[in-house]
Amino acid sequence: MRHTDTAAPRVDHNPTGAAAVNNVPTPTACVGPCNSGWRRAETARLTKGTPHELTARAGQPVWCNPCARHVRIGLADFPELAARLMLEVENATAAGTVHVSGSKGRPIHGRERYTFCIDDIVGVLNYWAEAIRVDRDLAAPPPRSRGAAITADTRLLLIHFDWMIAEHSEPAQSAEFGKDLNRLYRHAAKLTRTDDVRAVPCEGIPCRQCDLMALEHELDWQGRATGYVLCRDCGTLLKEDEYERWVKLAAQPFKKRAAA
Repeated sequence: MRHTDTAAPRVDHNPTGAAAVNNVPTPTACVGPCNSGWRRAETARLTKGTPHELTARAGQPVWCNPCARHVRIGLADFPELAARLMLEVENATAAGTVHVSGSKGRPIHGRERYTFCIDDIVGVLNYWAEAIRVDRDLAAPPPRSRGAAITADTRLLLIHFDWMIAEHSEPAQSAEFGKDLNRLYRHAAKLTRTDDVRAVPCEGIPCRQCDLMALEHELDWQGRATGYVLCRDCGTLLKEDEYERWVKLAAQPFKKRAAA
């Protein structure tokens, strides 16, 4: 991570302590969503000279533990997400007024976006599963259906997840692996989420990174609590216990004012 000025970014090497900040340069800020607000602030600092007081959470060595766990949770859901997408495709009907981009007069079914998402899931999981087989000298799988390939590749990636996310010899590979899975999960979850699933906002609590009232208790595509609090604006990700500590910290000025 290169910086063009002499002001070194700060990194929190002990993210469980709100005040534990080490003012040292770091090439290992977590590449996950926990640092989304910090990355935006850094971009503004480097391009516009806008100062900020945000602190980056350190990767271990690439992803911090909360962000890595978030990736793993999404990965484990892919077989079920793919099954729901396949049902959407089977139940779709042809839409004569919709056309493939760049073609004329070729109708597509009304759920083409689900087909594209399934293709994406198959391709991404197979790409990383094949990378692991090559790197770890594993046997190639036999021919199989798309559904069986998704299940088997998910299982393989979960088995080798810790090695891929934290122990790979090339940190860039670990970063791209997690980012690919996060992107894919967000897209698939958005397509399969039912209309009545709504994240619960954190009323009256600002994000500790961007200061906006945009925090919400994250839900997965089935409406289950993931155990994280997410900022809708900057993407900052907090574990529930980190959020609880932040609530107490944010409330201190009001307590002092009330006692005065």
